[in-house]
Amino acid sequence: MNTRTIRLLAAFLAAALLSMLLCSTALADGEGYPHDDPGCTGAFAAAFDGSAITYTCNVCKKAYTVEVIGAPQPKNPAPAYTAPDAATAKLGYVYEFDPASSYYNISPHRIAFGQYTYSCSAYALANGSGYDTVYCCDVDTNVPKQVHYYKRLNLEDAGYYEPAMAKRIRGIVESAYPFISCEEMIANMLNAGCVFHGKLDVGQLVTAVQTSIWKYANGQHDLDYNITQKWSKFDSAIAPVEPFHGAWDTSDPDVAANIKTIKAYLDGCASNGSNAASMVINDITYQVYKISSDQSKADIRVMVQLNAAASQNDDITITIGDEARRLKSGESTAVFDIKGVPFGSEITASLSGRQYLEKGAYFYEPFGGWQVAQSFVGVASGMTPIHGSKQLKIEDNWNSYSLKKLANVNGVATTTPVKGAKFQLWYEPEQGSAVLVADELITDEKGEVHIDMLAELNAGGSYYFVETEAPEGYVLNSERIKAVSGETVTVYNSEKEYPPQPTPTPAPTPTPPAPYRPDPPKPPVDTNPPAEIITVPQSGDADILLPYLGVSAGIAALIIICCIRKRASRR
Repeated sequence: MNTRTIRLLAAFLAAALLSMLLCSTALADGEGYPHDDPGCTGAFAAAFDGSAITYTCNVCKKAYTVEVIGAPQPKNPAPAYTAPDAATAKLGYVYEFDPASSYYNISPHRIAFGQYTYSCSAYALANGSGYDTVYCCDVDTNVPKQVHYYKRLNLEDAGYYEPAMAKRIRGIVESAYPFISCEEMIANMLNAGCVFHGKLDVGQLVTAVQTSIWKYANGQHDLDYNITQKWSKFDSAIAPVEPFHGAWDTSDPDVAANIKTIKAYLDGCASNGSNAASMVINDITYQVYKISSDQSKADIRVMVQLNAAASQNDDITITIGDEARRLKSGESTAVFDIKGVPFGSEITASLSGRQYLEKGAYFYEPFGGWQVAQSFVGVASGMTPIHGSKQLKIEDNWNSYSLKKLANVNGVATTTPVKGAKFQLWYEPEQGSAVLVADELITDEKGEVHIDMLAELNAGGSYYFVETEAPEGYVLNSERIKAVSGETVTVYNSEKEYPPQPTPTPAPTPTPPAPYRPDPPKPPVDTNPPAEIITVPQSGDADILLPYLGVSAGIAALIIICCIRKRASRR
């Protein structure tokens, strides 16, 4: 073997070794698989049949198989349920956590941080007819050691997270098991280009989902699998989970790579927020204006506005005092006219009933708050009890909003008031949608409308008028008219311009018809006339006899003349 051949062989072996090292690193990091041919540049395509993932190179046909271990059966598919006391249930805390039966899927893949390890699990909160599957939201708060009750809320308005964090958490939950099945989640990750190694089990999914939620639910701390770091306590007064075990120092690199891959995938899952059909009705806002008042009391109109509208499956009631309003499908407000409310007194609007929710991601608040027990985020659908209440103090302190409407004639503003124009008053908060405050405000003889709103409400927002109906002969003003407290806003209505009408052509005077004159009767016609009879004129018919006599005389004269000439010729 010559020197050149030895050099070529050595270079080939070095290249092969380098390729093997690179592929081995990729295998450990979850980035890909080695090919049979180190020089192969083919791509691996993944095929999933529900029990295994097969990666096959489209060039060298090298194949790798990752076994998929299905979701284990829950410890207790239908946890026993003990209803809370009436006071707790009235507040909406009806979802039960029982440490003896609420563990659903406990992952064997724990997370180690410094001297502690953290267990990851999906839990089952019983609700009397089944259960809601949830994940922990408070990494440093212990799971309740005894039965505890929870209320279902919206992620976005539970008061726990900033909107961006709530959106991230919703995106994670709605892209993961058990919102979707393990099989669907794995198929979605493969379509996104994720590569897995060794064995993939539901515990890895649960651990990745749980740590992804913790990342956004606990101040963006990025918890990682088996990485040693000092954990900054969320609240040092809360006891941490069980101490770190020295035997947990080592971990399976394939499992670590898989969990990191799943976490990276979930980190990129976004959400557009909850839809109307999966929005828990639990928030009350007021709009109150004065109908009339004296020095000590007022007659008021109270509009109670909810954060979502009722559906046809809901049974929701709003109550103030002795009056109750049951919401119809599509309604989100109830109006109460209350007479003689003393200044300084309080009114309370209460919300109660049951609401049907479509499948969605929800927040579960523990009775007493997160300082008492771990809070959860999870998946639910179907009927849920709802509750809410809000007190409002009525003081003799009002903001007055006024509008004056004048006529605009041929483009010239006048001082002529426009009576009978109909307006609405709307309130637009700094965040959220505008709310209808008052309807059917009608201008009087002076062209004015006035409304007094309770001053302490809706600080920071703004009011505006909208014309809904113009009087006869005027054009509707389609603009939003900003209302200013203590001021009268003047607006103008233009008169309608009617198109010129063509001069009608008079209809011609009709000629009266001629009077009716019937024709004289005609003699009957004989269809079989008799033989012609020559009638000799009678002697009395003088007018007819004379012509006949003349003719006869002429004929006789001719005969005489002919006879005379014949005789003369014989001589």
